[in-house]
Amino acid sequence: MLAWKSWKLQRVAIGTTDAEVQAMVESEDANYRARFLWGELNGAQINRREDYLKQSDALVSSVPGIVGTDSKGGYDAITREEGANLGLSNARAAIQGHQLKQSIARAGARLIWLSGEWNISDALTKKSQDCRRAFEQFLKTRVWMLRFDPNFVVSAKKANRQGHSAIAQMKQAVDP
Repeated sequence: MLAWKSWKLQRVAIGTTDAEVQAMVESEDANYRARFLWGELNGAQINRREDYLKQSDALVSSVPGIVGTDSKGGYDAITREEGANLGLSNARAAIQGHQLKQSIARAGARLIWLSGEWNISDALTKKSQDCRRAFEQFLKTRVWMLRFDPNFVVSAKKANRQGHSAIAQMKQAVDP
């Protein structure tokens, strides 16, 4: 199951990374709900007389989940920073960042960062022709990958020059 949403945030964001962290928290919550529902639809049951939260987390952990973001700053704040403010200038964003870290660990989700060319939802909000090409490729093949490079060494432009664009890699995966 894949979800994408463009919405008004619950609180006013005073910066880009603040907004991205807030969006990741809301996305992780939607991911949790979908995984919980999927578990119940596939026969998992919760004993309501026991610790409901613990059982819910165990149920959700049995269903793989990924939260993807194209915000490198937000991703780094959640995965690499350890201080009280997670390297963020906004205290509310830092609190939500810690909440997200705990939720991901507790429920077994995976937070990944996607470079722009692997994020086909960009075609829904941006006019760039590069965004459109990736989305058109998805519409033709009905296949897409989430490509996560934890080291992020090569930029999208450099990868394109080397013939390693997202579209080229997708075509190779679909037509080996």
